[in-house]
Formats: sequence, C-alpha cells, structure tokens
Amino acid sequence: MLSLKTFGGLAVQRPGGAPGGAATQRRRLALLAVLAAAGERGVSRERLVALFWPDSEPERGRAALAQALYALRKDLGVEELVVGTADLRLAPGALASDVATFEAACAAGDHEGAVAAYAGPFLEGVELPELDGFERWRDEERQRLARECARALERLIERDQAAGDRMHAIHWARRLCALEPLSGRAALRLMRALADAGDRSGALAHARVHETLVRAELEVPPDGAVLAYAAELRTALEQAPASPAVAAAPASPLEPVAVAPVPLALPAPSPPATDADRPWWQALDTPYRGVPAARRPVARRLPRLAWAAIGVACGAVLAVAGAMLLLRRPPAAAPAAPRVVAVGRIADLRGDGQGAALPIEEMLAAGLARIPGLQVVSSARMHELARPEQGDSAGAALRAAREAGATELVGGSLVRKPDGTLRLDLTRTDLASGRVASAASVEGTDPFALVERGTTALGGGDAVRPGALASATTGSLVAFRLYEEGLRSWYAGDRAAARRLFDAAIAEDSTFAMARYYAAEAALPDFDEWVRHMRVALALSDRVGDRDRLTIRLAWAGAMEDPAQLALAESLATRWPGEPEPHLQYAGALLRAGRFVAADAEYRRAYEVEPVPYRRSATGRCYGCEAMYGRGDALRIADSLEAAERVLRRWTREDAGNPQAWHRLGDVLMYQGRTAEALAADSTGNVRDSSAADGGIRWLILLYAGRFAEPDRRLAEEVRSGDPAARHHGLWWSAISFRNQGRLREGLAAAQAFRRLAPARKPKDALDVAAQAEGAARLDLGEYRTAAAIFDSVSRLDLGNVPASRRARHRAWSLTLAATALALAGDTTSLAWRADTIEALGRLSAFGRDQRLHHHVRGLLFQARGRHEEAVEAFRRSLFAPTSFPRTSLALARSLSALGRDREAVAALQPLFHAPLESGGLYSTYAEAHEAIAATFDRLGSTDSARVHYLEVARRWSQADPVLQPRRAAAVAWLDRHGGLAGSASSE
Repeated sequence: MLSLKTFGGLAVQRPGGAPGGAATQRRRLALLAVLAAAGERGVSRERLVALFWPDSEPERGRAALAQALYALRKDLGVEELVVGTADLRLAPGALASDVATFEAACAAGDHEGAVAAYAGPFLEGVELPELDGFERWRDEERQRLARECARALERLIERDQAAGDRMHAIHWARRLCALEPLSGRAALRLMRALADAGDRSGALAHARVHETLVRAELEVPPDGAVLAYAAELRTALEQAPASPAVAAAPASPLEPVAVAPVPLALPAPSPPATDADRPWWQALDTPYRGVPAARRPVARRLPRLAWAAIGVACGAVLAVAGAMLLLRRPPAAAPAAPRVVAVGRIADLRGDGQGAALPIEEMLAAGLARIPGLQVVSSARMHELARPEQGDSAGAALRAAREAGATELVGGSLVRKPDGTLRLDLTRTDLASGRVASAASVEGTDPFALVERGTTALGGGDAVRPGALASATTGSLVAFRLYEEGLRSWYAGDRAAARRLFDAAIAEDSTFAMARYYAAEAALPDFDEWVRHMRVALALSDRVGDRDRLTIRLAWAGAMEDPAQLALAESLATRWPGEPEPHLQYAGALLRAGRFVAADAEYRRAYEVEPVPYRRSATGRCYGCEAMYGRGDALRIADSLEAAERVLRRWTREDAGNPQAWHRLGDVLMYQGRTAEALAADSTGNVRDSSAADGGIRWLILLYAGRFAEPDRRLAEEVRSGDPAARHHGLWWSAISFRNQGRLREGLAAAQAFRRLAPARKPKDALDVAAQAEGAARLDLGEYRTAAAIFDSVSRLDLGNVPASRRARHRAWSLTLAATALALAGDTTSLAWRADTIEALGRLSAFGRDQRLHHHVRGLLFQARGRHEEAVEAFRRSLFAPTSFPRTSLALARSLSALGRDREAVAALQPLFHAPLESGGLYSTYAEAHEAIAATFDRLGSTDSARVHYLEVARRWSQADPVLQPRRAAAVAWLDRHGGLAGSASSE
C-alpha cells in the first residue's frame, strides 16, 4: 500500500519502488501533506488555492488545483485519491500517512504509538519560499506536532515512574531532551529520572550539558529550577559516604550505582534549518530540535558492569551535546578569503611646485574597483575611518585599512623625472604577514594613463582598457581634486563645505556620477535637489564600478520605496562584507519586507564588523549603535520582547556610557509592562546624557502603563507653550492619551487642533497623519461613516512629488482604514473592490505590510458573511507582525471565538499590549484590548486572568465619556460578582 512520509522529510513510499512524475514534485507532495494533516475534517478548495496558488485568479487557481490532483492520481495509480466537493480529504484507504498514524495514536491515548510514528520534525527540509502561506502553515503544524510528541513523552515518563520502571522513564526522558534540548522542563525530567535511579552524577552531567547548550544558543543562564536541582544533587553527593568500591576504583566523575544500563540510540541531530527565510512566528520562538531517537529495546536485568555502562551512557550524552554545539558552528575548513585591497598613502614627491597635488589615491581606488573579482575598500570608507589627529600619514592609512577588513594595502610614491615624465612606484603589502607581495613602477605623462597602467600592474595581469578610468569617473583632474576634498570634508563632518566642493566638481564635469551622488546626499533635506542630482547619477551609473553602481541604485530605490531595494542591498552586503553600512542597509530592507529574523542576523553582522563601545565618526555615525538599535527594533516588531531585552542588555554592558542603549532598553521594558524597571533604565540613560533635561521618556512609560496624570500635565504644558514644535508634539500625544482614557471628545478636539497645526509643520510630501489621527478618534466615538469619509479623503490627497511607490503605500493604508470603518458600520458593499485595489497597490510597495493589507479587508468581508474559517485564514495572512495593526488582531479574535477557539483568540490578542500607540496601535486602545481578552478568558473559565484585565478596563476608563460608561459598568459588574474592585486603584 502507498504511504506518505511527513516526519523527518516528505516522500511517497510504496513497496518495490518509489513513484515518479507528480509524486516527486515538491509542491504537489506538499499538497498531499496538507490533505494528510487535515485528516477526516478535510481542507476547503479555497484554502488549498490560497496556500499553493496565492497569486492566481480564483478560477485559474481552482484549475491548477484540479490539474495537480489529476497528475497525482495518474502517477500514483490511485483512481480515487481525493474525495469531497467543497472540502477535500484523502480517500479512506487510498494513502496511509505517518501523520495520520500519529494523530490517531494521540487521540486514542496510545502514547508509545505516537512517539514511534514521530520520526523527526514535520516536513523537515521542505522549503517553498515562494509560498508564504504554505511556509506559515508548515511551521505552525511542525510546532503543534512537536508539542503533541512532547506531551506524549511526558505521559510515558509519568506512567513508567508511577510503575517504578525507572529505566524506561529515563529512556523517554532522553527522547524528550532530544526533542527539546533547550527546555528546562525537559532537562529537569531527565535529571529527576536519573536521580531516582540512583545516578545523581549522571543527572549533574546532564545539567552541565543543558547549561552549555542554553548559554551557547540563547546567551542566557539556564532555568533557575535546573540550577537549583543541580545544587541540591551536588550537596547530596558531597555529603554521601564513599563506598569501598569507589575508594578502590580509579578517579572518575561518575558514582558507581547498581542500575541497569541505558543503551543510547540517539542519532546525531540534523543540521539546523536556516532562520533567514522563516517567518517570525516560527523562527523566533521554536528552538533548534535534533532528530529524536527511535525506540529501542531496553535491558531489564542488572548486568555486572553497570558502573561502566553508566559511564558510557553519560559520555554519550556529552558527545551528543557536543555534536549539537558543533553543528551550530561553521565548518573548520573555510574557503580561502577573498583579496580585499585598500589604497593607502601615495606620497607626492614631485617637489617642483608644478601644479596642485594629484588625487592619485582616489583615482587608483576607482581603477582597481573595475577589476573583476577584486574587492576594493572604497575611498569613502578610508576617509570615514581616518582619524584627524593622526594626519595624512602612512600609519593612519594602515590602521584604516585594517579596520576596513582589508587583506592588502597599496602604497607608493609619485615622482617627476628630469625629462618631465611622471613615475608611479607602487607596492602591494600583505597585511597579515607584513611582506611586500608585489611591486611595480609605471611611467607616463598623462595622470589617467599612469594610474591605468598602475592598476593593470597591481591587478595581476587584468589589463584596464585605456580611457576606462576617465569614463567611469571624470576626465577632469580639477573635478577629481574637488571631489577628493569634498569627501574629506564630508567625513570630517563639515557638510556645508562638502556640498560646495561637490557642486564645484559638477561644475567642472557634470557627468561625474559619484560627485552627483554625494552632492545629492549633501543637499538633504531638500528632496527636490536630491532628486535632481540623483536622476543624473542614476543615468550615469552604468559607467561606474560595481560598488558605486550598487550604491547609487540602492539610494534611489530606497528613496522611491522600490521593491528592488532588497536585492540591491543584498548584493552590496554580500560583495562588501567588511563594511558596516551595506549590512545596515540590507537589514533595513529586510525589516521593511517583514523578514525580521533575517534582519536581526544582518544587524548582527554589521555589529561584528564595527562593534561598540560608544564611538562616533566625525559625521556623527556610530554603526555599532545603529546595529544594536536595529536588532532591538527587529525583535520588538516581531513581538519577541525577551530576545530584544537580551540584546539591549548586552548593549548596555558593552557600551554602558551610551544613553541611547539605556533609553532603548527602557522602551522594550515598557512594552513588557515592567514599568519600574523601564523607569530605572530611562533614568540611567538620563544620567549619561547631559542634554536630557526633559526627563527622557518617563512620561511615555507612564502613559503606556495607564498612569495618565503626569504625562497629561507635561503634554498640557507643551500645548500651552509658544513653541510650534512643542505644541505639535503635545497635541499629538494628548489625543492619544485622552483616547486611551476613554475621554473621547477631548481626544477628538486634540486631534482636530493637531490637524489644524500640522500643515505649518509638515512637508508637502509627508503622509497626512493628522487626518488619520482624527479618523481614529471618530472610530472610538462610533462615528464609523465619518471616519471612513476622512480616510477616503486622505487616500485622494495630492502628495506633490512623492514617489509612485510611496503614493501606493499611502493609498493602500488609507483605503484599508476606510474599509475597516465601513465594516464596523455594517457596510460591506465596497469591501471586495477595495480589497482588489489594495492588493494591486501593495504590489508596488517595498513594505511587507502593504503587500498583505488586502487580506485584512477580505477577512472583514468573510467575517460579515459568517464565514469565520476563511476569515481566520485571511486575517492571519494579513499579519505583517503581531503588533502592526491591532484591528486585525481584534477581528481575528472575534472569528476564532465564533468558532469556539477561544484559546487561539487569547494568543491573537496578547500582542496587542505591545503595540506602539503612535503607529498601528493608533487605531485601537489598550482598554479595548483588555476588554476583549478579559471576555475571552471569562469564556474559558480563567477567572483570575479575566479579573486582571477587567480591573484594567475599570481603571483606564475611570474618567471615560458617557458613550463608554456602559462598557465600564459591565466590567465593574463582572468584578463585583468575582470579588469586587480591590486592586483597581491607580498607582499614580
């Protein structure tokens, strides 16, 4: 009979050989896996189309599904493989599967059968990165099935411990630790099982293994319960009298005990899957899991060599743990490092006063950059790393080259011969050994030809086409000199002087692409001037070297919010890994695309290139600081606040004098509701920042905690001040604060005042957030049609010279908000066309959120029609991040509750308390989130949890407008039925 293997891989198996054709194609095999995992309940056709053909029109998607099923039936030789009309399922007896066996065993309480069926992670190694929906489904199923297996193992441990079968209990505990190597709970299970069998030394050995793994993988200490139990065991061992047998035995870390040996059958763990393309909800929260061992026979009798067996067993555990650690490390034999060349000091020894100094270093770096396969540290990076106090010396160039990650340094001198000919003497020094790798002398009268000959000599025979240098840069020595001086001024922090010099270089040669690029950067924040220069630089970018071409195109794509920025940034970071800025640019592009785990990894690489402690270049940049800030941001957006906290605490340890590190830590602690710790971190940052006379973010921390009095006093003072910037800030946050207190009319008034003030404060190309703030206030008041009209008007705003992709982003977001307001009003007539429009607009944006927004609107339509299964799928597909748009989470929770899935609803609602109130969280309030989750906990019978949240509703809405008082009264009435309002007093 045919069978489908889904644990530890994916394949169709049959006696006598494997099927071919469609049964070997990954997408069609994955389709079988989805059907197998669904079991008797089946999967709707719409769901399958959404998973495997998400970009197809509905009719085309259904046709593709039918074709795939036909091909599977044909190649597997099963006429009736799939049955059903609206919902499809595998025909009974047509195809057996290990996942069905596992699910049936779990349902029947056959824990041994379930563990035997679980041969490895679900769909291990099956990657379809082009199908986001399938990847998300696979990750969620993998996590669910692994949890089921862990529960089965725990039941087996408990069963055998209760029966006094200690050896089998140890066997299952080892299986559990192989499945969850970083779990403190699993470690304790095995330690207690070993100790119960008399092997306290083995239990301590596993504690050491577990601690090593956790510290290596998570950079945190292990669970305190593990440490406490290990200390208890260590004390017991120290106090136990030594037996004669032990005294006579050679020194050993293990204690001889008369127990049966445990034959270990743990295979080496499989290499971990990369986190780069996993979605945040799986990759951030699921620890690396090795392949669990198959069940083997366990000896029941006590052998004579029990002591030696235990030593072998514990040694095997340590070996497995060591193998797991090694699998996390790169292989020892790394490929040869590429040549990375930096151009250092070229001494001008002409000494005859005939003309100004030649920019030989800049010209030589530009020429070398055109040699294929050769990495060249840009002259801009060398200027950036220069230290003014060391002057323009060879030593300073050597230090800068080492910091830039160069493997070779080019130096030399320029002299004039008696006949007027120029001679350029060059050396190429290996920085690791200090030896001169090669030397060359070239002569000529034309400086451009001279540098081209020198470039050819240094390039190992790769000839540079005559005239190539001037074509890629400029044929004007004057323009080159002005450009070089402009770079020096730019990286010395003198922006005004740099702009004058770059403009002067362009006046000499208007086709000098990199002078155009830096002139554009120096012109900011004048966006029109930036565009004027960058358009020319972009048109000329085909002529320049690879590094400069990618730099120009990435700058344009980033400003235009072009989706191409991701590929450009990846190329730049891959080809120039020794510089921090490309990694930061790539990390930012990944973050905007919603690939949070990959963004965190790229920020980490930037930090490795240029770590802190706190140091800024003359331009004011601290790349290490930007990298740590970015890591905290990526992890926070992905709602992995504990991971973000670990990163930021590391930053405060390594860069304790940096106020930004402490303020950022306070920010993340604030989102976790740890108000006292957040205030302490913010206070520490203020001590380290003499400019923080305004008290840092204390007012914001208190606002998030619902302690409104102090923030409101501060914001009122800002509103009354004569400073337009302070009034602007005060009105914006006053609107947010009032709305979160339920003082809706005051919030609306503040939002309207903010909107009136905004035109004087905002550039014409900015999004009209002011109008959106007023729309959010109307939503709170239940004025849904008015809010929809405001959002629709915002979508039609004339944004001036804003790029097309940003226009699309603005319009997609505004239309989504309008659709949300209309759905709340019960009007769904326009949702379908709005969803189609938003989908088309989203494709033009580089932001992952915009590409998913249409699913939110489709979910609202499904929900209104009572099709909650489809609504749940749509809302989940729309989630860019757990906290990006709380209205999606609220709607998702409603549909889950309608399906009786309140536990999942709780999980959907919990991230709402981490949503920034000034961005996606602007469109709902914390009080609403507390109200929704309290009601859900109440339905689940979790009275204590419901009480905590109803207390917050009562407290935050204590001064609410009459429109909200009935809802507060309902919360208070519930509290009266369950012990009263004790504990609800504000902690101002």
